[in-house]
Amino acid sequence: MGDSPVRPPRLPSLTGLRYLAAAVVVLHHVLPVLAPGSVLARYSSVGYTGVTFFFVLSGFVLTWSAGPGVPLKVFYRRRFARVYPMHLLTTLAAAGVNVLTHADKSLVAVGAALFLLHAWVPQESFYFGAANGPSWSLSVEAFFYLLFPFVVGPVTAVVRATRWWVLPVGTVLLELAFGFSPVYDHWFAYICPAYRVGEFATGIALAVAVRQGLRTRVPLALAVGGLTATFLALAAAQPGSRHGVVDALVLPAIVLVLVAAASTDLRGRRTLWSLPVVVLLGEWSYALYLTHYSTVRLIARLIGTPDLHPVAAGALSLAFLLVATAVAGAAFVLVERPAERRLRGPRRGGTSAGPAPERPAAGTPGPPGAQPPGTAGSTAAAVPDRSRT
Repeated sequence: MGDSPVRPPRLPSLTGLRYLAAAVVVLHHVLPVLAPGSVLARYSSVGYTGVTFFFVLSGFVLTWSAGPGVPLKVFYRRRFARVYPMHLLTTLAAAGVNVLTHADKSLVAVGAALFLLHAWVPQESFYFGAANGPSWSLSVEAFFYLLFPFVVGPVTAVVRATRWWVLPVGTVLLELAFGFSPVYDHWFAYICPAYRVGEFATGIALAVAVRQGLRTRVPLALAVGGLTATFLALAAAQPGSRHGVVDALVLPAIVLVLVAAASTDLRGRRTLWSLPVVVLLGEWSYALYLTHYSTVRLIARLIGTPDLHPVAAGALSLAFLLVATAVAGAAFVLVERPAERRLRGPRRGGTSAGPAPERPAAGTPGPPGAQPPGTAGSTAAAVPDRSRT
């Protein structure tokens, strides 16, 4: 491992797009409460695809920020510092909501959630109903983090030996094949961490390919528009409970958005998603994702089934998103960031502790001769040193 670590160029548009994905999930949860049965609720019905965006983005960011020589225990400690403080806070808050709403929740399920094991249990009362519903995806992410140091090398080898699109296309085909099969199972095709690995590997493959020079001239605005059109078309089709099919169909549009965002940032061009205020919202997206659902549950308990005009319901939903964003900002400043800094430990080389934001500035990737992510030296695997997903 003779090469020194090269700090990757920053990609601010990817951070900004995190807010879009989180906002889609929030509206997916709140619109059916405020406007049940309305056209707004119908078009928010596939908002769960925001989670698919996060899974692919997670693989991309971890690989993009990977550097050689980081011990496994340091990598895992930093991932724990990144995700667990907010997870603990929101799980306990959700348990409090359970008490307030007299919800009958299993303490075993809450315990599984605290240990990020709940997505492995094929019962909705465990993976979604235990405490803070959206945290099932953290159970999936924890599995990704466990695998990353061991799969990034093989995925890199596949990309270099074949084509960058082999893994994304393979993932789509496999998900469609199972999605349309007569043995389709919602837990397995949407919740099960092992099943979602293809999306994470897709993100890894994209990052490797972009490091090797993959670019697109498709404008980011057009790529986001294409993703939006795909989202609306799928919502209009009302695919029902086959979430795995929808995830597969939206994956190509997500791939295009990520490549377009990286290409635009690496060329030094500004976008809506790279504006400082939008990047800041992207930094708050993790807190937004975890904090909003307990409030939605309380609203549902208080108002029952409201009879609101769709316009009023839409306005209230947007107001809820704004308030939830402000709460997320406070949680980021008061809890998430200071807890992460405290738990991460000092940076290599004696630099001060603290997360490095994934706000990549325009520039060129590291030299082609740099050690590829996932290769291992005699004592340490090459794993991320500076990632925030």
